[in-house]
Amino acid sequence: MRLPLALLAAAVCAPAQPLAITHFTLIDTETGRARPDIPVIIAGDRITGVTDARRARIPAGAQVIDGRGKFLIPGLWDMHVHLVFGDWFPNAQAISLPLFVANGVTGVRDMGSELAIVRAMAQGD
Repeated sequence: MRLPLALLAAAVCAPAQPLAITHFTLIDTETGRARPDIPVIIAGDRITGVTDARRARIPAGAQVIDGRGKFLIPGLWDMHVHLVFGDWFPNAQAISLPLFVANGVTGVRDMGSELAIVRAMAQGD
């Protein structure tokens, strides 16, 4: 199983059982250091725990994925996007946000899409 797909599936599908991804190397953006052997606990559609392996509490019944050799970084931001703008990008409304997430971008700053469509997207329509 490829780890990025596992993270995406966990975020999108919100599994009933908790997910624990263990032995990651976390890139700490506050200190600039790489922190090895960090478990990440995901419950539903939320990350509920990121701590060192000695203090980690893996929930009973959690699916455990070994993240050895993988790295975890905070979500990236794209500060200049056009989510929906005319018809030059077919199905943009349906696929643009999932494409960002699949590539690690969890926040965007829209610089001029059609406002009514973006508002509908924000409301889940």
